Amino acid sequence: FPDSGLLKIQLAATTIARHASGWSESLDPEGDFREAGRQAREGLALPGVPPIAQKLGHWVLAYTSLGERNYDQALAEAEASLALAPYDGFWVFALSEIPIAAGQPERTIEWVDRVSAMYREDDPRLRLLGAAKAHALAWQGRFEEALVAVGDARGLLPGYVLLRAYLLAETGSIDEARAV
Repeated sequence: FPDSGLLKIQLAATTIARHASGWSESLDPEGDFREAGRQAREGLALPGVPPIAQKLGHWVLAYTSLGERNYDQALAEAEASLALAPYDGFWVFALSEIPIAAGQPERTIEWVDRVSAMYREDDPRLRLLGAAKAHALAWQGRFEEALVAVGDARGLLPGYVLLRAYLLAETGSIDEARAV
């Protein structure tokens, strides 16, 4: 069991998730990311790793590569992860900041548009996907479109509430931005 690829990948993903959610008290985040990347690489190299664990392993490597400022590798890992779940809206959301950070926000927009078309109008994943698209559009300076994409930010992650306020300010709606 200690040589299980699944276990190594789960440990790596837990490390990344703890940092992403602000639940890590580590004094060495960079070291944690390096170790998570090492664990994920080792896990993916072992035989018999199920596809769901491969998907998670590539997610870990996308973020560790991003932390190493290896943007091409981060994009390759994100694509490898999405290839294992191409129509999973939550997974697109989970990887959406990789292309933005890598200077390719149009790729996030493509991913979001591809999967959004598959969901009913009342599906809650559409709000997350809209927020991801808004982030990418804002990076391109397309503030009006981004404001439409993010919609009402209530109930979204705090960063998207701030994004909505920023977009309102950029489009001249200062009083409305203050009210957010």
